[in-house]
Amino acid sequence: MWRVGFCLFLLSCTKPNPNNCESGVCSDPALPYCDVSGAISGTPKTCVAVSCTANAFEACDGNSAVVCNASGDNYSSQQCTNGCDPTIGCRVCAAGETVCANGEVQTCDATGAVTSSTKCPLGCFEDQPRCRDIDPSNGLAQYMDMATAGPDLVMSGGQLNVPSGKVGTLSGGPANVAVFTVAATSGGAPMAVIPLHSLMLSGSVQLVSDTGDDAAPAVVFVVAGKVEINGTLRLAPGADDTTDYPPPGAISAGDCVGAPPKAQLDQDAYFAGGGGGGGATVGGAGGAQYFPASAGGVAFVHPDLQPLRGGCAGGTGNGGYRGLGGGALQITSRTEIYVGANAIIDANGLSGISDPGDGTPFTQLYPTGGGAGGGVLMEAPVVSLDSGSLIVANGGAGASGDGHVGTSPSGRTPAHGGVCAEPAALCTNGGDGGSVDGPGRTAASITYTTQKELYTGGGGGAVGIIRINTATATFVQASDVYLSPMPSTGSIKTR
Repeated sequence: MWRVGFCLFLLSCTKPNPNNCESGVCSDPALPYCDVSGAISGTPKTCVAVSCTANAFEACDGNSAVVCNASGDNYSSQQCTNGCDPTIGCRVCAAGETVCANGEVQTCDATGAVTSSTKCPLGCFEDQPRCRDIDPSNGLAQYMDMATAGPDLVMSGGQLNVPSGKVGTLSGGPANVAVFTVAATSGGAPMAVIPLHSLMLSGSVQLVSDTGDDAAPAVVFVVAGKVEINGTLRLAPGADDTTDYPPPGAISAGDCVGAPPKAQLDQDAYFAGGGGGGGATVGGAGGAQYFPASAGGVAFVHPDLQPLRGGCAGGTGNGGYRGLGGGALQITSRTEIYVGANAIIDANGLSGISDPGDGTPFTQLYPTGGGAGGGVLMEAPVVSLDSGSLIVANGGAGASGDGHVGTSPSGRTPAHGGVCAEPAALCTNGGDGGSVDGPGRTAASITYTTQKELYTGGGGGAVGIIRINTATATFVQASDVYLSPMPSTGSIKTR
C-alpha cells in the first residue's frame, strides 16, 4: 500500500516540460512550434518561440521546407517534390530545367542545384517558364523592356526637364536621362517616357516642360525596380519673359478649355469672367450679367487616364494669360511604388488671373477661369502610401470680377476664388476650384439693369483624376493619407 501511495506522490510532483514535445504537441502558447528534427533550434523535439517574416522560408527539414505562416507567429512544413535547397526552400525545378511554379522562376543545373531563382509578383506565365510582366498603360511595353538596362535615378531636390532630359541637383545617378517622346493620341497629351532601373526622389523635385509651347508632354517613368518618393514631386509650369508654359501634360486647346472672359470698355464697363477648365467634371462657369455666362470646359471621360493627360486651362482673354491646368504623370513599376511619410505628389491646376488684355494704355480686365487639376496614374504590383502623404490634383480658382486672384490649392486646402474689392451689387467673387470636397464652383451672376459698371468672376477649375492600378486592384494607405480627388482603382495589365 505504501508503494502505491509513494508512486502517486511521485506522479503528483511531476510536471510536463513545456520545452519538450516528445508527444508532438507544444502546450505553451509562447512556444508554439514543435521542432521535431531540430532544424530550427538545433535540438530535436523542442518547442520553440516564433517571430518570423510572413510566408518566408526558414530552413530545410530533410525534403521539407519550414516556412513562416501568414501571421508571422508559427511555422508550417511543406513537402518538396524536388527536394529542399537550404538557401531558397523547395526546388521547383528538376536537374537541367528552368521552371516557373508557385510564383517563382528557378533554374537547376545538371546536379539539381538551383543556380538562379526569381520571385514573380504577378505570377507565372501560362505556357512559358517565365514570370508574367507588367503591361504599362498607354501602350508603353517596349519602354518597360528597356528599363532593366536603364539608370538608377536618385534626385535630392532640383528639376527634371522634359523632353530634353536635363536633370539638376542629383545625389546619384546620371547627369541627364534618356527621354523618348511619344506622340499624343486622340484626347491625350504627348508623352515624355523615361525608362529607369530604379527611381528615388527626395527633397523638392519639379517636373518642368522645356518645349517652349503649349504642347507640353506628360511625364512617364517606366521603372524595372522600386519607386520611392520621400519629398515633394510637383508638375510645375515653365516660364519665359511674357507668359507661363503649361505644366507637363496640361491641355491648352479644345472643348475642355473654359470659354473666354468678355469685356466691353467704352462709356460703359462690363467685365465677365471666363469659364473654368474641365477635368474629372465640367469646369465652373463664369458669372453672367450684361454678357451671358462663359461656360466651363467639358469633362474628360477616361477615369483610367488612357489616354494620359492633365487638366485643361481656364478661359483666357486677349493677352493669353490664363489659369493653367495641372500636369500629367504616369509611374509604372514592375515591383513597387512607395510614397513615404509626409511626401507629396502635386498635380494641382493654377488659379485664374486678371488678363491685361490687348496692351492698350487703359486697364482692361479679363478675369480668367481656374485651370483644372491634372492627372496622376500609378501602377505596380504593390502601391503603398505612408502616413501623412498627399496626392493632390485640385482645380485652380477663378479670378474675381474686378481682377483679384484667388488662392492657389495647397496641401489639404483647396483653392478659393478671388474676392471683390468692389461692392457686391457690382462685382462677384471667382468660383472655388474643384477638390475632393466638391466640383469647381460657378461664379455668381449679377442681374443686369442700367448699371454702367458690372464685374463678374471666373469659374473654378474642375478637380483632376488620380488612378491607381495594382495586382489586386487595391492599395495600401495609412489612415491619415490625403487624396484629392479620391482615386479610381483597377488591376494592372500583364503580358
